[in-house]
Amino acid sequence: MDGNLLLKINDSVLEKAITYANQRGVNLSAVVEDFLFKLASGPNAKEADDVQKRKRQLPERFKSLKGSLADADKGDVEDVRLKYLLEKYK
Repeated sequence: MDGNLLLKINDSVLEKAITYANQRGVNLSAVVEDFLFKLASGPNAKEADDVQKRKRQLPERFKSLKGSLADADKGDVEDVRLKYLLEKYK
């Protein structure tokens, strides 16, 4: 079950947090949840961190596809896919 949380945060801190999340490819909710999870885990934080990292890792079978359709919003998905395949199998 997911819950909602309303936070009041300084604008400059919020901007930095959003940038941090974007650089890691996650949303801000995931960053806050991860922080709260570590905080609540106390001395076992290292173990909890490892569990969270494994949950966020991309499965091996999808790693080769990561980023291959980054331009999909700029044109037809099939065109982007064809371009990717042509470059891959030159």
